[in-house]
Amino acid sequence: MAKCPKIALVTGHEFGIAALLGLICSKEYEEKKFSVDLIVAPSADKTKDIVGYSNPLTIASQIGASTLIATDSKLEKHRTLIADHQIDCLLVIGWSYLIAKNVRQCVRRTIDGIPATIGMHPSPLPVGRGRAPIPWTILKQLKKTALTVFLLDDKADSGPIVARYPFTVPPNSTSSDLFRIFQALHYSAGEGLAQCIANWKFATHKQDEALATRWLKRLPEDSCILPGMTIAEAMLLVRAARSPYPQAYIETPIGKRVIHVLERAPTARTKGRIQLNDGELWYY
Repeated sequence: MAKCPKIALVTGHEFGIAALLGLICSKEYEEKKFSVDLIVAPSADKTKDIVGYSNPLTIASQIGASTLIATDSKLEKHRTLIADHQIDCLLVIGWSYLIAKNVRQCVRRTIDGIPATIGMHPSPLPVGRGRAPIPWTILKQLKKTALTVFLLDDKADSGPIVARYPFTVPPNSTSSDLFRIFQALHYSAGEGLAQCIANWKFATHKQDEALATRWLKRLPEDSCILPGMTIAEAMLLVRAARSPYPQAYIETPIGKRVIHVLERAPTARTKGRIQLNDGELWYY
């Protein structure tokens, strides 16, 4: 077994960049107790679909890591190249595709008998498996949430938990607010993983399937404010549908109008009024 674990990171997302920075800013990285040898980034045709896209190749160049542009999102076509790097641990962050089993199995080390392929998910797994966890956190009015670090397996977000970073959701948070909180937590998770990987010591536990919930993908049209909504529903949607996610909007005779804020009374910044099921709101 190699003395210095070698890491590959699969990402095209701000969260993945934050985790990478946490890793390479760690004491363990400075002491060369592990290395980041390969960065896998999405091909250009995939980037438009990534909410929170960020290009990791600049950092790859700065740290001297090899790079791979993935044309196959499950990475199966790239298995041989990844295996050639003799990677000990594969990190997959902000990547909305399941990694093929034979790719996960090509890493050289295991964690509790499972190939050392690690993901991060912005929900308190097993609650909130699936898509759009940050908007759903607001829409479901959760009081608490967490960034969960877990081992990848054959199903999305269902592998054993490696670490959890919980926090209380601030009142009246927007999806933008939570995005930035989770970004900072990914940095912290990268720092935490640096110590685990350098010493190759992990404390994992299985997810409780009895508590598992799955959240569905949200489409841009799900951010449309409809006349049949209540005031509470519309205001909640506007908070959940903020950048970098598709923003809330209304349909007007001249097309879509993006809604930044809804207010219960007109102000100097008011641009118009929306009639809803139980009253009206002003927007800008």
